[in-house]
Amino acid sequence: MGCCVSTIKQFFQSTPSVPDEIIPDPVPGQNCHFVVKDLSIFNSDYGVYKDEIVSGDDDKNKWLFLNSEGKVDSKYYRIDLENFKRMDPDHPKKGEVLWRCTYNEKPSYKQAYDGDSSSDDEGIGGFFSAVLANPQRHTFHLKFKMETGALLEPIKYGGPPYTLRSKAKGYATRRVYYEYVDGERVKRYDDHYEVKKIKYKIKDTQENTLDEFKLEVKGMESRSDLHWASNAFDVQKTGGFFKSNPMHVYTKGGGDPGLALIMGHYVATELSPQEIVSDYHPDWYKTSGYYSDYESD
Repeated sequence: MGCCVSTIKQFFQSTPSVPDEIIPDPVPGQNCHFVVKDLSIFNSDYGVYKDEIVSGDDDKNKWLFLNSEGKVDSKYYRIDLENFKRMDPDHPKKGEVLWRCTYNEKPSYKQAYDGDSSSDDEGIGGFFSAVLANPQRHTFHLKFKMETGALLEPIKYGGPPYTLRSKAKGYATRRVYYEYVDGERVKRYDDHYEVKKIKYKIKDTQENTLDEFKLEVKGMESRSDLHWASNAFDVQKTGGFFKSNPMHVYTKGGGDPGLALIMGHYVATELSPQEIVSDYHPDWYKTSGYYSDYESD
């Protein structure tokens, strides 16, 4: 998600070097502790380490590579989970692909929707609580919903694919105000967005739900530690969305740890609240009373 950001990032691809010792691929039934490190601020590539990152020794414990790829003219992007066995002479920087995640870079948004659950108005952050409790003539707010999905495919070892369906709910507000510039009255506006909840469902090829879990978001400005928990993995990130600290993925349940890793990485990066709001562009003119108020002097 974040089309402009992703377009820029693809021009700054970073491919990590092959370590002196190649750690064998994780296998089904193996419980793993992956430490996922962002390789650069200019791209969406991540290095994966076993158990810990050793300061001063980048090769130590280097295990896998999460390689993000996409095209400028396509809304579909993918993440390849690769090992460091680079044996294809036509693609000397490409390792064997264990799993592939293909996702929609331009998800579907719906604004001012009718609530589809009794919990629609739960968990509203302090900013929006204040807006709803103290409405102003030039302040407008709406609910929005985002839905998207990803296809998860085993490449090297084969097997059935899976889909991961995601739904996010949140609020947007716009405050219209005036200020004077060189003696002239100029109309301005401030926008604020907040994602309050993200839900996930993992389905098989028969559309059976194998697992479902959610992330409760306690404010977009939160610096608290984050935790996603499913039957296949636990993901932990210290310092919130705004910190570049490594992410820890713990696999469990006896499944394929490669699948658990790429799922956990996808939900914690491409489906973060910041990524969700970066692609949301509300049509404020469809909000009740907005046109007459905004166009009036």
